[in-house]
Amino acid sequence: MLAASMMVCGYSRVVRIRFDDEHRVIVLAVVACCAMVVFAGIAIKVIAGFNEIPAWWLQADAIQVDDQSVKQQAEELENAITTQLTAVRSVDDPKWSVAISIEQMNAWAVARLEDTIVTHRGEAGWPNWLSRVRVGVDDDQLLVGMRTRSISGSVIAWGRVGFEIDEAGDLWIVIDSLVIGQSRLPVGLSAMLANADIDGKRYRVGPAKLSLGDGRDVRVLGLQVRAGRLELMMETVPTSKRSVQD
Repeated sequence: MLAASMMVCGYSRVVRIRFDDEHRVIVLAVVACCAMVVFAGIAIKVIAGFNEIPAWWLQADAIQVDDQSVKQQAEELENAITTQLTAVRSVDDPKWSVAISIEQMNAWAVARLEDTIVTHRGEAGWPNWLSRVRVGVDDDQLLVGMRTRSISGSVIAWGRVGFEIDEAGDLWIVIDSLVIGQSRLPVGLSAMLANADIDGKRYRVGPAKLSLGDGRDVRVLGLQVRAGRLELMMETVPTSKRSVQD
């Protein structure tokens, strides 16, 4: 039964139109078909976006794997970090900072990331479906992406990430968005891609500290992206001493 209001000689009356079951089925079928067409259009657009390459990735992935200057840059970065980590520092002034450019991070990712992960976590640490990892920056936000591979091809999954350090001194990665190609997905789906302690959009990495093995710990006090660089605020303290974070 369909009710419609109409005016007759200045008076309003309700006209009731009766549909039989056959007409009702036809109407429902038309509505369902329209919904399917809309859904199919959205799905096609999303799936097509999976194969698109984001602009920032093109720039980050321009590094040549066999370029000797890239390998040299990665080695220099490792040596510089090692020097900073192991430097003797005054107990009265234990805090220090370091900044790493996006170019340096991508050079290291190309030349050393896979070997480093395999060395520390074994072959299983670098899954077969993972092709490579790249980073970028946009409006002082860090972009982290990975190219995955499968029988059907490869796609680029990436997101905007931030960092938090909780009161217990644990480092968390905060995912602000998750995108495959150019198609934005709900951040909750990233739970399917990670093997970490998950709390909403946050992923627990672990304690934000490194033991130097000589009676000292290096603690991460903060991380931020600024002017195209990742800045880390650090502190070197005796292992038995709790750092005081301002």
